[in-house]
Amino acid sequence: MATYKYVRISSIQQNDSRQLENSNRYDSIIKDKISGTIPFNKRPGGKKIINGVLSGEIDSVSFHDASRVGRNVKDTLWVIDFLKENNCRIFFEAEGLEWKKGGNNDIFDLTTTILAAVYQMEKRNILERTHEGRKISQIKHPEKWIGRRKGTKDSNDKTLQKHSDIVKLLKKGTYTMAEIQKLTSKGITTVYKVRNILNEN
Repeated sequence: MATYKYVRISSIQQNDSRQLENSNRYDSIIKDKISGTIPFNKRPGGKKIINGVLSGEIDSVSFHDASRVGRNVKDTLWVIDFLKENNCRIFFEAEGLEWKKGGNNDIFDLTTTILAAVYQMEKRNILERTHEGRKISQIKHPEKWIGRRKGTKDSNDKTLQKHSDIVKLLKKGTYTMAEIQKLTSKGITTVYKVRNILNEN
């Protein structure tokens, strides 16, 4: 039997070091670089966890926090129920929540349900802010949008690579959005766009 740690980041540029703290406690680390909106059983790492639990190889799975399971309430609760039904210990490090094999924990069930809803709402808010920012930019700076056609939009990873200077300053966590705009000589909309992409995790 083995204890596994599941790590998920949604972009190549994002740092997973926080999730990998105390990784020596685990028999194995499984990573996914994928959006939390993708169902757990559709992710390469998620499939490994599921298969390992079904085969009996894995009997304990830890996550940094509940958002690493997913950003969709239905899918997150399905994963939790699947692990419980297979007597697999579940531990969420940041929240300090634990479900032990064969046990009943009403506080765990209630709290994880609330957290799943909160993380789904947070994801939706991020997407709405990004959409609103784009619409404001189209109104204020129409020249930047002239000639843009469907299908020409950069992917999130490409955007982060293109604006690596903004990414570096954001990750330092010591600069305001306005300061980053001045330091990089880029539009404030771009700075917020990069920040929102980094937050989509």
